[in-house]
Amino acid sequence: MKIILFAFVALLATANARPQEVELTDLVLEVIVNEIVESISQQIKQAGLDPFIIEEAEVEYNHDGIFYITSRVDNFVLSGLSNIVVNSVSFSDDDIDKLELSLPRTVLSVDKFFSEVTIGSRNIKIEFSGSIALVDFRCQTVLDDPEASCQIGGVEADFKSFVIQGHDVTDSVNSFFEKTLPKLLI
Repeated sequence: MKIILFAFVALLATANARPQEVELTDLVLEVIVNEIVESISQQIKQAGLDPFIIEEAEVEYNHDGIFYITSRVDNFVLSGLSNIVVNSVSFSDDDIDKLELSLPRTVLSVDKFFSEVTIGSRNIKIEFSGSIALVDFRCQTVLDDPEASCQIGGVEADFKSFVIQGHDVTDSVNSFFEKTLPKLLI
């Protein structure tokens, strides 16, 4: 609440500001943006979302014998969601014009995942273990525009095993995530 009140006072102060005062006001607004982002980061941690850990989970669902799924995951860990970095903030007039945020490294790891899906008479089995990391995920937005442009600096895949229908496709999956996927996202 203090941050919002301070931001409001800072915006009012810029309404009649002279050029030398605008530079100081931009600095104050940049500090406010950084404090808001830090507050969001802390809330993510306090909510238990960084790291987000599921030690063990099982799901089983059957729909009239037509569709059946059973899955199990051991030690699912998602980390790095609260490491939000303000790369740049730019101002025009008395308002924030552009904002660029990034997550330097977000990692999802699983000790073991197993799933079996049956649709009609078709059966698919998948199991894997390992990790995947998004490196330098950046989003930039112009605040007057509802769209944001996002990019990923890279993907690091380290699957220890990835088996589909009894076939080990670990090397292919690691290669897809590290080489093919980043090219598709450009």
